[in-house]
Order: sequence, then C-alpha cells, then structure tokens
Amino acid sequence: LTVGLQARSLSYEHIEVEMELLRDTSIRVVETQHVKMDGKWNGLFRDFDPRGADGIVSDALYENGRPYQKGSIYRKGGYALEDQEGGVIRVKWRSVEQGKSVNNLRTEFSIQYRIIGAIGQFKNRDMFYWKPIFQDREHRIHKATVRLKLPEPVDRADVTFYSEVRDAQWRFNDRRDELIFTATDVPTSDEFEIKVELPKG
Repeated sequence: LTVGLQARSLSYEHIEVEMELLRDTSIRVVETQHVKMDGKWNGLFRDFDPRGADGIVSDALYENGRPYQKGSIYRKGGYALEDQEGGVIRVKWRSVEQGKSVNNLRTEFSIQYRIIGAIGQFKNRDMFYWKPIFQDREHRIHKATVRLKLPEPVDRADVTFYSEVRDAQWRFNDRRDELIFTATDVPTSDEFEIKVELPKG
C-alpha cells in the first residue's frame, strides 16, 4: 500500500514471531514487526501463502497495542483482507493519514493469525514446515526471532532451519518445550524456513 515516487524508506529493525503449536494441530501466531519509516507512506501489507496448511485465519492487527478496525483501509487505523493469485491472502493496513509524511517514525505492528491443519501426521512422527518470516519483501531485516512453543517438553526433535544467513541458529529453551530460531541482517528475499519433526507421544 504505497503512494507516489517520493523519497521514502522503511527499515525492519526486528521481526518477532511467537508461534504456539496447539493439540488440535493448528498454530496460533503473533507476528510483530518493529519498523522505522520515513517519508510518504499510507501503510503496509503482508502476504500469507497458505500452501502447506489447510488455511490461514487472520484474527487481529495492532499498532503499539492499539487495535485496528477490520474492513476498510480508507482511514488510519483500518485493515482489510484481499485474495491474491494462488490462494495468497493479503493483509493491508493504513497507518498514516493520506497525504501526510512521517519522519523517523519508529512503531510496531502486530498481526495475530492462526494456521489451520499445519501439522503433517505420520505413523511415527508429526511434522511441521513453515516460513514464519515472509520472503516477499523489499527491505533487509536487522534482526529476526521466531519462537515455536510445543504442547509439552520433548526429549528430542529433528529440526531443519533453512537460511543462508551466516549466524542463523536454533536452540531449545531450558524446559525443552520451545524452539528458538534467530538470525541477524537477513537479506531481501532470503529464506527463513523451519521444519520440525516430533516423535509421536
């Protein structure tokens, strides 16, 4: 959601994604984008590709804890959903009044959504594969953090973290009921994908 060709810039200072794997095989997600904006902006958008799941449900959008109203983007504080090619769902929101500029604006947008049917269930294991950091972006990410909360602690898990960033890494928390993925200075369009295989029971 953009305006004109005036000089402007956007920086993703930090993108945090909190994911909770639920027992009904859905995933509850809160994605928070810490951004710095300069120049002419109407707002931003985020595309969700449901491939690998039965569907995606967008629940809410906030700016610095303030809820946006779903349905229209013609006024500041509104957001809307649009269907794109290939089943992609686009969430668009207006954070700046039309015609106004921002100067070194630091703010955070939080998108709450659910991934339905995201867990592949096999005889001896369950598998989750997802791209928690969106790839179709025009700007680098200074810092990315993804947390995947499991229903209960596990002794082991087969984890694959797809990223070309040199310092990309993952670890368990002390309770072994959460996986933490981190990377810094993530280039434009770089992959940030995770695959987690858990034993049954």
